[in-house]
Amino acid sequence: MASRRTPSFPCLDGLRVLGALAIVVTHVSFTAGANFSSRGGAYLARTDAGVTVFFLLSGFLLYRPFVAARFAGKAFPRVRTYLWRRAVRILPAYWVALTVIAIAGGTHIHGPRDVVLYYGLLQIYSHERVLGGLVQAWSLCTQASFYLFLPLYAWLLRQAVGSVRVSRRVVGTELAGVVSLYGIGLSFRALVLLQHPRSAGEALTWLPANLDWFALGMGLAVLSARPARADAMHAARVPAAGWVALAGATYWVVATRLGLPRGIESLSTPQAIGRQVLYGLTACFLVVPAVFGSPDVGLVRRLLGSRLAHAGAAVTYGVYLWHDFWMQKVVGWTHMRLFRGDFGPLLAATLALALATAIVSRVVVERPALALREGGVRLPWRRLLPA
Repeated sequence: MASRRTPSFPCLDGLRVLGALAIVVTHVSFTAGANFSSRGGAYLARTDAGVTVFFLLSGFLLYRPFVAARFAGKAFPRVRTYLWRRAVRILPAYWVALTVIAIAGGTHIHGPRDVVLYYGLLQIYSHERVLGGLVQAWSLCTQASFYLFLPLYAWLLRQAVGSVRVSRRVVGTELAGVVSLYGIGLSFRALVLLQHPRSAGEALTWLPANLDWFALGMGLAVLSARPARADAMHAARVPAAGWVALAGATYWVVATRLGLPRGIESLSTPQAIGRQVLYGLTACFLVVPAVFGSPDVGLVRRLLGSRLAHAGAAVTYGVYLWHDFWMQKVVGWTHMRLFRGDFGPLLAATLALALATAIVSRVVVERPALALREGGVRLPWRRLLPA
């Protein structure tokens, strides 16, 4: 059977909200030209780090049940159940959003090939369509490939050491595996950039080029799941504000000290690797206090785990799916010129419309799908579904 259930981490709700807000801001600030004209443009241009937060959260939350089962000497979660739950979590809402937005003229789907690529989350493997369908869905494609990779990785690592209960050897192997994944991610990205210094293209959206971010979350999963957690307790003793300050410091460095462009210009290999590392550190420093320590201790953790954060986290996926469509609609309605817009009103309108649509998506699409995941909806073909 599956391993023990993953403990609740309520503070992660606030990070989901923060990550989703950052993703909306990065698209709005670029479209309105705030990256280039406002005093805080250097910081707005780096809000694409919100993607890093979600990759790291996925690495942590999805790997933790596997590593906890290994430390307890139990069987891994059933792969078909794990994959089924991932599928019903992301696909129904994505398919509905893609279909409705295509009908509304917000994107274009031409022929069977586009249907397979976009609905199958495969567009990042096509040079012409990597940003087709829903522009922001490239990161969802990367996430989907991680979902498939993770059980295989966990199984291979267990085969390397065996199914013995937690020991220094097991913990060491887990940490060595995480370090290896981190190195593979940065090495693959550097190799792609060195081969294509001016047009790295879709390869940078593939899982191997982003393994370092997922690996950081997986490393936190290892440290939080191990029974002997002296290092984890030490992390918990550091005030959450201290970790936030570290995140702020790394964000300041990446925003102001690497000479990064504020648009979509190509980066040098050192700049790209520096950004990758600093984005990962920033996200990691934010996640640490949400994972270690009591959620009731300190203002930061109480805010991250508040009821408001929990409610916001429930609709972040819908905001992610719909915000770019509504932003483009507002741009058209107001006849805004590209890079000549008013950042504040555009952001407010985009967030309001995306939030309203996300609530509808949550009620009409996501909740019924999640009921399928938990077995709450009985269908005639129920016996064919994964247990």
